[in-house]
Amino acid sequence: MEEQTNLTLGDMVRIKEKSPAGGGERAYVYETYSDFDEKGELGVSLITESGRDTGGWSRKEQAQFLEYIGRSGWDYEFKNVIRLLQDF
Repeated sequence: MEEQTNLTLGDMVRIKEKSPAGGGERAYVYETYSDFDEKGELGVSLITESGRDTGGWSRKEQAQFLEYIGRSGWDYEFKNVIRLLQDF
């Protein structure tokens, strides 16, 4: 696995088994936003390979529950959840 400290749009991750959102699935970062818990950090939103929107992950949650896989090479412009599900 590659080392990655700050996730960004288009990154692929694996959700670790001990995660409250379930584990083992690969997921795509479809959005970044200002972290609500840690000022100056970015939170990320994920959609899994099965199409499940796991919602937002704070910087702390990313470090604890996500394993960086690499860049997908795809950039996605998030508009809203309905559109995300249609696009999936």
